[in-house]
Amino acid sequence: MTSRKHTVPTLAGLLLLGAGLSTLAGCGKKEEPPPPPPPPPPVARAPDPIRVADLITDPRVQFPQKFVPSDESLARAIVAFASDLAAGDREGFEAALDAPAKATLDLLIESGQWTGATASIQAVRVVRLDPSGSSADLGLAIQDAQGAYLTGWKGQRSGDQWVFGALPSPPLTALTAADLDGAALVAQVVEQPKPAAPKPAAVDTTEEATQNTGNTGFIN
Repeated sequence: MTSRKHTVPTLAGLLLLGAGLSTLAGCGKKEEPPPPPPPPPPVARAPDPIRVADLITDPRVQFPQKFVPSDESLARAIVAFASDLAAGDREGFEAALDAPAKATLDLLIESGQWTGATASIQAVRVVRLDPSGSSADLGLAIQDAQGAYLTGWKGQRSGDQWVFGALPSPPLTALTAADLDGAALVAQVVEQPKPAAPKPAAVDTTEEATQNTGNTGFIN
C-alpha cells in the first residue's frame, strides 16, 4: 500500500517550484532598451538679409546692400525718406522731419530753393549708416549735373516711425554720389602744432653791463 505523503506536495515545495519557474521565465525575457536621448534644440538661424532693392521704387534712390541695416523699419524709413527727397515730395519729406528741420524746410520752400534744388536731383544715395539702438546717423549723397555733395541726418525712432533731423557734416563734394561711400559724417579735428617757446635772451654778465643796469631810475 502506497503512502499518500509521497504524492501530496507540501507548501514549501510549491513555493520552491514557483520560485524556480519565475526565475526561468525571467531569464528568458529580454530587457527593453532605454529610450533614445531627446533631439538637440534647433540652432537659431540668422534672419535673412533685407532685400532693399525690393523696397525701392524710384530709380534715382541708391541703397548699397553693404549699408542696409538689420532693422527693417529703419531700412524702410530711409528708402521712403530718400525717395521723397529725390521726387521733391514736400509733404512726404516734411512728415519725416523733426521740428527744427521742418522750420528750415519752410524757409527753403518760401525762398523757392526747395523746388530749384530738388528739380535737378539725379541720384540720392546712402553712403553711410551708423545705427545704434533707437538712433542712427545717416549720410545721403545728393547728385545733380554739377556733381555730388554730402548731407548728414540724425534718425530717431519715435514709436513705430523714424524721424530725421539735420546732422552737421563736413562740406564734402565729389564727381558722383558713389564716390562719397563711407564718408565721415563728423569733421575730423586736426590739432595744430603748438609754437615753440621763445628762447630766453642771453644775459650780459660783463662789468660794464652790470654797472649800466644797476641804475633803476629811483636813485640818481
